[in-house]
Amino acid sequence: MNHGTLVRQEIRDLSILFRENAAALANALENIQVQSILPDGGYFLVCDVSKTGKSDTEFARWLATVHGIVCVPMSCFYDTDNGSKSLVRFAVCKTRETIQTAVNVLSNTKI
Repeated sequence: MNHGTLVRQEIRDLSILFRENAAALANALENIQVQSILPDGGYFLVCDVSKTGKSDTEFARWLATVHGIVCVPMSCFYDTDNGSKSLVRFAVCKTRETIQTAVNVLSNTKI
C-alpha cells in the first residue's frame, strides 16, 4: 500500500469516527432537551440549548462545572445583540472513549 492510499484511508476512518461521535453525543444530549444539528462533516456538533431554560453561556458553565463536559457558547463568536444566545458547540474530534465518557455522564444528567 502506498503513502497516498494510507492517508486517504486514515481520512475516511477519521470522518467515520467524527460522524459516529456526533451521532452518539446528539443522542445523549436529547436526554437533557438539547437539540443537535448533525453536521455533514467537520469537527463540531452545534446544539440549541433553548429548551433547557439556560443561555448558551449559562449552559456551558453549568455543564463544565457540574458535569465536567466542555462545550463552547457560540455567542462568543459574534455580536449577541443580533445573534442567537442559545447555541453551543461540542468538539467531536475526540477519541471514541472520550465521547463515550461524556455520553455516560449525560445519560444520568438532569436539568
